[in-house]
Amino acid sequence: MKSFKTKKSITFFDIDDTLFSTKARVYVVKNNKVIKKLTNQEYNTYKLQDNEEFNYNEFEDSDLFVNTSEPIMPVIKKLVSMFKNIRATGSDMYLLTARRDFDNKEKFLKFLNDFGIEAGNIKDKKIHVIRAGNRPCKGPADKKKDIVKEFLSTGKYYKIRLYDDDKSNLEAVKRLYDDFPDIIFEMFLINDGKVLSL
Repeated sequence: MKSFKTKKSITFFDIDDTLFSTKARVYVVKNNKVIKKLTNQEYNTYKLQDNEEFNYNEFEDSDLFVNTSEPIMPVIKKLVSMFKNIRATGSDMYLLTARRDFDNKEKFLKFLNDFGIEAGNIKDKKIHVIRAGNRPCKGPADKKKDIVKEFLSTGKYYKIRLYDDDKSNLEAVKRLYDDFPDIIFEMFLINDGKVLSL
């Protein structure tokens, strides 16, 4: 096994209600009628019933995101500060969201950068946004867990940090403890702008 000196850490930050308080809702549609509008957290645990489907139009709307999102500055400042050190040490940082692609990627990325979040192309040493919503099937928590598992399975990392406002996402990743006993897991719940160790 490689020593810690030859490995690096990886850090994931959620976006909705972790870095920004957001207003987008996921619609639950049945027989072509909207029957429920789910917040980000409600969506994470909602189980579709017979003949129901999700409509993600608001979650893909970059104008809605830019015009209504409110920054959670204590967490953004933490990310910005951490990224300077992470980039200097060669470790990795990603934004890991349950959203799918935005309708205007450039507008979305510019908004993040306006707050000092250096999001963009990983080849340019920017923070890449991983969109778990683009994956088929499964709920958001399991999609995030699967993404984290893929990174940890590379053998490149000795530590993972995960910042998320939804405990179900953190609990899903905690199920990987036994699969990776040599990796240090640091889990942080974001609650009203405060970073709480889980």
